[in-house]
Amino acid sequence: GAESDIKPTRLTTDLTRVSESTVQVEDGSIFETFEGVGIGTTNFGYLRIGSPTDGEVISYTSVNGGSIGISTRGVGAGGNAFSQEHLQGAPVYKYENSGVSLRRINKRHYLGDADVTDAIGFDHYTVKVDMSGGTGSNGSTDRSAITGFGKRYLSATKSTGGNQIRATQNIPFETITPMVQNLTVRGTTVTAEMRTTTAQSMSGSEIPWIDNGYEAVALNDSNYMDTPRLIASQSNENLKLSNVPGNKSFNLRLFLNTTNTMLSPMIDAQRTSVICTSNRVNSEITNFATDKRTGTVEGDPTACQYISKEIQLQNAATSLKIMVNAYVNEYSDIRAFYYISNDSGLKPIFTPFPGYKNLDPNTAAIINPKDNNGQEDVKIEKSNRFGYVPSELQYREYGFTVEDLPQYRNYRIKLILTSTNQVYVPRMKDLRVMALA
Repeated sequence: GAESDIKPTRLTTDLTRVSESTVQVEDGSIFETFEGVGIGTTNFGYLRIGSPTDGEVISYTSVNGGSIGISTRGVGAGGNAFSQEHLQGAPVYKYENSGVSLRRINKRHYLGDADVTDAIGFDHYTVKVDMSGGTGSNGSTDRSAITGFGKRYLSATKSTGGNQIRATQNIPFETITPMVQNLTVRGTTVTAEMRTTTAQSMSGSEIPWIDNGYEAVALNDSNYMDTPRLIASQSNENLKLSNVPGNKSFNLRLFLNTTNTMLSPMIDAQRTSVICTSNRVNSEITNFATDKRTGTVEGDPTACQYISKEIQLQNAATSLKIMVNAYVNEYSDIRAFYYISNDSGLKPIFTPFPGYKNLDPNTAAIINPKDNNGQEDVKIEKSNRFGYVPSELQYREYGFTVEDLPQYRNYRIKLILTSTNQVYVPRMKDLRVMALA
């Protein structure tokens, strides 16, 4: 559904379904080149008539004033793969954006082709545009090599493509709440089972796309999974789950039970849904002492952060201490950072607390400020108890201390919580911060 970034022209005459000769437009000058090269039998051009979702894409090989010579009608990608009737005055778009054919963009992409770091995250993914040639959904001239017509690149970095763009998506979850409106009288019950597909945590190593089979599930209540799961897009279901009945990544089946053959429970099929909940936690930083992204607010790739407002002190302080009760398991971690200043309202740059590895055990002095990594003052054994309900988890007190600071009257703190397993995430409570003179 991506649109052209070039102002369209208009049809000067009607274009019938069966016309295979020319497209008559007000101004054909914008169509004389395609992807920076003059059009011809070795470099087809493409145009679209109508909207991005139901318009028709046409290939052409010649332009003479306002007359565009048709090669093929209804070529598919980005429009319907059949000829349509178009009336005089209909908009005609060059099927190109940022100097690249939209046939390369409006198609199915494989995210594994991206060769950049951090190719996928909670709020983004990176698509690599295929610049090779060939037929099929790409159907474009080969622009992947220096030879021939030369390599082709997007001509600008910008927000573009219009508001009709759509993309398939997977829905990950670690907690699911099946909502099924039902009516049960004495002697009747409704129970349920669900069949799910495994997923992979954002920073984890679990094996995705495995049929997890059927398991009992409570209706109208939260059900906690012991591994990440997902409801996949239809494209991925067809690609990854050919061995599952119907290629379905999620199935919910209901059992209507009764002890009286004259009575039956009832289900309102119009009021059924599932609520999928996923924990927003990852583990992107490998070295908290050297990675400068941890000092920023916007640039830190860690998904789960607590950042305090700026605290103003009446009297200057020279040390800072954080105490917090936290649940940290073998998959997770917690790191602390601070920002101090004598001026209010400045953009903070956070510094990690020293951590027990960088504190002298005899004097508690910092060994080397460059090795500060945000760990706790004293090593805390991680919990070996796994669970989901906060009241059932094992919390321990974590302390973070930094002393001998320059005098300051304003401070902020930042806590980073990480996990390589989105099922078993870190938690914290009873946060206390003290600024000491």
